[in-house]
Amino acid sequence: MSGIKLFFIVFLFTATAFSQSTTSVCSNMWLKADFTGLDEATSYKNKVLLKLPQKAHDTVTAKTYNTLGIYMSFAGKQDSAIIYFNKAQKYLGNYPKLKIYTYINLSTAYEIAADYNMALKAATTALNFSAKNGSAITNALAHQVIGAAYFRKDELDKSVKHLLKGIALLEASNNTCYLYLLKLNLASTYIQTNNYEFAAKLFEDYLQHNANKKGTKLYTIAIVNYTECLIELKKYDRASQLLIAAIPPAQKSGDKELVAVLYYRLGKLNDTRARLSSALNYYNKAYSILSPIDSRYSTHIFSDYLDALNRNKKYSNALALATSFKGTAAYTKSTPLERMGYEEALAEAAEKTGNLKVSNAALKEALKLSDSVRQVNNGKVENEMQAKYQTNFQSQKNTSLAKHNNKLEKKLESEERLLFMYIIISVGIIIVVFLYLRGYLLSTRLTKEKLKSLEADKKLAEQQSIYEQEIIKHHKLVIDEKQREATSMALRMASYYDNINILLQKFNTPGYTTLPEIKKELQQLAKQKDYWKQFETRFNNLNPEFATTLTQNYAKLTKNDIEFCTLLKLNLSNKEIASLLQISHESVITKKYRIRKKIGVQDEAELEMLLSQI
Repeated sequence: MSGIKLFFIVFLFTATAFSQSTTSVCSNMWLKADFTGLDEATSYKNKVLLKLPQKAHDTVTAKTYNTLGIYMSFAGKQDSAIIYFNKAQKYLGNYPKLKIYTYINLSTAYEIAADYNMALKAATTALNFSAKNGSAITNALAHQVIGAAYFRKDELDKSVKHLLKGIALLEASNNTCYLYLLKLNLASTYIQTNNYEFAAKLFEDYLQHNANKKGTKLYTIAIVNYTECLIELKKYDRASQLLIAAIPPAQKSGDKELVAVLYYRLGKLNDTRARLSSALNYYNKAYSILSPIDSRYSTHIFSDYLDALNRNKKYSNALALATSFKGTAAYTKSTPLERMGYEEALAEAAEKTGNLKVSNAALKEALKLSDSVRQVNNGKVENEMQAKYQTNFQSQKNTSLAKHNNKLEKKLESEERLLFMYIIISVGIIIVVFLYLRGYLLSTRLTKEKLKSLEADKKLAEQQSIYEQEIIKHHKLVIDEKQREATSMALRMASYYDNINILLQKFNTPGYTTLPEIKKELQQLAKQKDYWKQFETRFNNLNPEFATTLTQNYAKLTKNDIEFCTLLKLNLSNKEIASLLQISHESVITKKYRIRKKIGVQDEAELEMLLSQI
């Protein structure tokens, strides 16, 4: 079966689903969208009728009729609902704002009743009233029902246009009362155009922000639609988990149509995974629930059920079921596209069981129905149906030729012309198919080239990243080396000062050494380089901003303090610093304490961290 048929079921549930708005700000009992279902509609109807005075104000009477219309719509009696909504309007001549709500409800009732032209007319009237007397919410809801009607008329571009307008109105006014209702409708249009990834994102956004509504009808409908995307994206396990978990709440609510759609979707999932036995079981459950109530979803579900039976080679069962279904109320109220799918399945079952006349009649009906629905893939579906119809028709003619050779001889000239026409049509079909396949192959080739280019860019980026990492690693090694040089220089300076101190001690010790020896040692020390100056130069080259940053951020620090901080940044021990500066260990501790106070840190660890980050 063509997957496109499913989208009508998906959108229809969404379009007629209630918003689940429970806050007082969003609640409006004039709108069907704000009722949770039949139970609430029944309760509210009883309260309104109980309190209705004999001589009521026009708005009270109008609200009573409007409430009765909502109740009838939930009860599945759309004809009665339409009558009550029209009665309500007669009392609202002086209240155009309230008329907006009744027209929105009326449009929904017509849409459920499959009268899409009247649904569009009522919705357009609602928008006109809202433009003069309504608000952002009523404008958005009017666009929503217009979008629903256009979707059912298979005019997707117009449907998307109105849904986006409604969403923009609600977002501009920061009103989320009905925002997700419109987004769910929009997501269904993306499913219809096979944009499953973006549709999935819209559904995921709804499910994430409405987790507290799990188990409600709208939440379950969102799951039904979301799982269609998951199936197409081959995320089968996730889809199966969501569908199975959604069945108990739907059964508890008593919504048979919703339960049937959940079973149907499980059948579709198992069918896709080539688990025909499980698929047939779920299809049968779905159809068994819907067939007694003549649901308008029955034709679509039954078509896929028949298709699965045919693929499982149970042609006799498929033919028997198909024959009993045709002409039912469910078949009559279904869309042309759904009936076309049913006729195709019937034709296949009849052909496989040798009932060529039934098969030919079904194909004729399917071909006729195809003229009234939107064609996709550049006419591929219609061309395939025509080719199949011609093949079966010619097969039937060949059988007739064998039995009635004399009659055919008299009509030979006519048949030759007919055959020539068939050849021309077949050649035309072949040319169309060839052009389509050629375009598809070119598109596939272009896509492959783009993928190769992207892969090359990705490898280049990875190589560039590796190269940059190597550079960073090299720079780090150079920095570490220079840091070690600075530390070594500092220690050599400490050694230099230690030698001076030793020499001074010798000089102060009478008789310990002679004056020439002291002079010689001083000359050797004099030959040594100015290590502190070298250290300072190397350190500043390595950390050019260190002294400037400390001076700017901590004005209380002296030059000596900053020099002391350079030694701390090298992670020298207190003993090494004391040796280098020729001060006592206690003096180093005292110096650190004073610097901490000037900078404003609590302990040595915090001071070390601060200096390491400069």
